[in-house]
Amino acid sequence: MKKFSIAGFFLFLCCATAFAINQKMLDHCVEEYEKNHVCPPGVCQLRCVGSDEDCSVKLCAPVECLQIPVQYCPEEFCAVMESCSKEKICHYKMSGEPAECGDLAYAGQDVACCKGLVKRCGIEFLDGTCDMEGKNSIFNIPICIPCGDGICGQFETRCNCPEDCH
Repeated sequence: MKKFSIAGFFLFLCCATAFAINQKMLDHCVEEYEKNHVCPPGVCQLRCVGSDEDCSVKLCAPVECLQIPVQYCPEEFCAVMESCSKEKICHYKMSGEPAECGDLAYAGQDVACCKGLVKRCGIEFLDGTCDMEGKNSIFNIPICIPCGDGICGQFETRCNCPEDCH
């Protein structure tokens, strides 16, 4: 149950941030489409509204940050980060005021982790398997955790902190 609650909380945190960003991106896409009659490529796309088979009503809607090629990453809504695979990717920007240091579960890359925390990758699935890269998911960037303190704490698993979680 611990594994699910840790991953669930992290998922909630990322989804709440993504929702706020997507609302801003939606507003941007709609405004640009209304002003220029063109849906901004790479960041927005025309989508059918409802289940209209002939697609007569379309909406210029945002593309998820994780699906935007890094060269089109809109830095006012998303951020270019380094993934756990050491690749540059477009990811959700951390919301709120910039922190002095990355606190527990901080996934941004604009500051270092706070004292006693380290950046680590890896998520443990309910079946006990590990995914160290989290490709194409919200778990694909390192987060700050208190690994190395001898306690298997919140957000730590045997995958991202084997020295604390045996």
